[in-house]
Amino acid sequence: MRTNEERSRLIHKRTAEIKREKQNRIQRGLDAVCIAVCLLLVTGIGAWMPELMTELIGVLEGIEDFSSAAAEPVVLGWITDKGYHMGNVMNAFRLTVVGECKGPHMFDITELLGKEETIRRVKAGIENIKAC
Repeated sequence: MRTNEERSRLIHKRTAEIKREKQNRIQRGLDAVCIAVCLLLVTGIGAWMPELMTELIGVLEGIEDFSSAAAEPVVLGWITDKGYHMGNVMNAFRLTVVGECKGPHMFDITELLGKEETIRRVKAGIENIKAC
């Protein structure tokens, strides 16, 4: 029978192993694969996502006031004018910027990040998807 100290050491050891495994997965780029799988399965736009997000970058670059209140109607108007599915575009946008399918209001996030960082993240997301 193990002592409490031995059990504690085993728990700490396994916790450290799990953390190392997670870091290794991230380093191997599996996060990009997860984003690609999410795009393909959840939104169904994986094949044309790079083109769509590149188009969105052009829209974002044209926004002078990057506050949530000012940017949201511009992006949503672009989605509507193009006839794109709102959920597909916004989910892809969120995944490239945040890396998850959930979180605070998207335009509050982009306001906090700023225009340059938001665009940098979208570009990085595009490259990650292309790498898959």
